[in-house]
Amino acid sequence: MSAPEPVEAAVPPVDLAGLEPPELEIAKALEVGGRLHIDEISRAAGIDVSVAGAVILGMEVKGMVVRFPGMYYDLRRS
Repeated sequence: MSAPEPVEAAVPPVDLAGLEPPELEIAKALEVGGRLHIDEISRAAGIDVSVAGAVILGMEVKGMVVRFPGMYYDLRRS
């Protein structure tokens, strides 16, 4: 008998209309570019990489962003 599959709560896609800068710029960069490195995100959003990192962390805690190995991020799309 195999172990049951983990169940994840359904998370709605990110609503860009409800965001304000700099979350909005980061979300737009990820929406267009897909999975991006933090350096690419900061460049596309026009913000310093340290600010991008702090904002992305907050977005990750809110369930809006998914982190991948190597400091790559993407919007939660499901």
